[in-house]
Amino acid sequence: MKRLILLMAVSLAVALAAAKRNPAMYYVQLKDKQGCGFTTSNPLSYLSQRAIDRRTRWNIPVDSTDLPLAQTYVDSIAHIGADIYQKSRWMNGLLVYATDAQISTISSLDFVTNAEIIRPSTNVNLLKKLQKKRKNKNTKATYSQITDQNHQVGADSLHNAGFRGQGIQVAVIDAGFPKVNTLPGFDSLRNRGGILGTYNVVTKSTDVYCDHYHGTMCLSTMAFNIPGELVGTAPDADYWLLRTEVDDEEYLYETDLWIIAVEMADSAGVDLISTSLGYFFTDDEDKQFTYSNMNGIHFRSTVAARMAAEKGIVMCVAAGNEGDSDWQYIDTPADADSILCIGGVDRYGEHSSFSSYGPTADGRIKPEVCACATGASVAEVDYPEWYGNVTVGYGTSFATPIAAGTIASLMSALPDVNPAIIRRAIIATASQSNNPDNTLGYGILNGWEAYKYLTSPATATEDVEEKKGRAFISNGLLFVEGYEG
Repeated sequence: MKRLILLMAVSLAVALAAAKRNPAMYYVQLKDKQGCGFTTSNPLSYLSQRAIDRRTRWNIPVDSTDLPLAQTYVDSIAHIGADIYQKSRWMNGLLVYATDAQISTISSLDFVTNAEIIRPSTNVNLLKKLQKKRKNKNTKATYSQITDQNHQVGADSLHNAGFRGQGIQVAVIDAGFPKVNTLPGFDSLRNRGGILGTYNVVTKSTDVYCDHYHGTMCLSTMAFNIPGELVGTAPDADYWLLRTEVDDEEYLYETDLWIIAVEMADSAGVDLISTSLGYFFTDDEDKQFTYSNMNGIHFRSTVAARMAAEKGIVMCVAAGNEGDSDWQYIDTPADADSILCIGGVDRYGEHSSFSSYGPTADGRIKPEVCACATGASVAEVDYPEWYGNVTVGYGTSFATPIAAGTIASLMSALPDVNPAIIRRAIIATASQSNNPDNTLGYGILNGWEAYKYLTSPATATEDVEEKKGRAFISNGLLFVEGYEG
């Protein structure tokens, strides 16, 4: 009995100590950036030259969202005793661990406009975990499956013409990239220095070759390069690998970690972002998502996705795998305007039953375009006996990088074309651009058709009748009749 009581006392002490070490996490909104010490006239002190060049090239001004946070504000919050976890330049906010007393004091500061709980203390208001991710089947992909997914989106034709993503920088934001540093299929990527940088936003380290294998599988559809086995849709592009997802829990703070990764990708100067993460559920019963919030403006992550597009980045986001669930619809940040939300089809072009549907809550068509999500060919990293083989996977998680890599290869063919025009040409030449719906959007994208469209003499005129729909160019932007956003 004494031993039992002692064990109970020790357990209670450990629990109390853990609770003290694990206060809730809050998003703290700052009202301005006064006194930050940086100016928009000297962006090289906080943006890479490549990021500045992209803005200059496409006439995008450096603005206050690019500026770092005011350090005096950050220091004042830290002085209260809160643990500063991460900072968001675009949102002008902080992620902090704080006790009830600390957050009360922080909220009263004159430069703080709001403090929102984004991760409760351990074991507070927890719901039973939902299994969102779909497991891949451990079956070897056939050669026809491998070639079909590239042919379906015109990536093979781009490759045959010599356009394989060279010179294009792609950021992949995901849950982890184990074995990217060892698998033979990534040899050519590693050997040519094609991995430009890595960052683990969760642990604040450069180690991304850990955690969930999902990111590795997604990357393989773009960057794997084993001829006769699997060649990705952009094998010669350069990549930034960014991890933001915590696999064993679902809380709002993950959407903020995702935003920080997007900001980092922008600062590095990437041309395109591929992300197969989406959010529609949390483990906190007090912070549940609703479909009515999927309106393009409600979530910070949605706002950040659109901001990335406005800063000259082609943003590809998975539609989600909730098409055959009670939720059914797309999630955030797929509801953002000006991005490419990618839905899923099988190798025959039929809708993948799990691919999430549109529209957004405010009535916009989603997804924009589709690629292979049913039986997609991906690198196997889940089952040890299959490591290095090509297997088949299911999910818009894979349709998204297939599409993103195809667009990267298109961009390598047309480096002087505005990213907004690239995006709209992808939509204009998709398989059902004349008759879009909220199942496949504007249809299956085709990078080769978009290339022909953009290099056609007719496209350069002010008013052109296209076989895929009426389009016109005005002020350097391509507009498609019947499409807004």
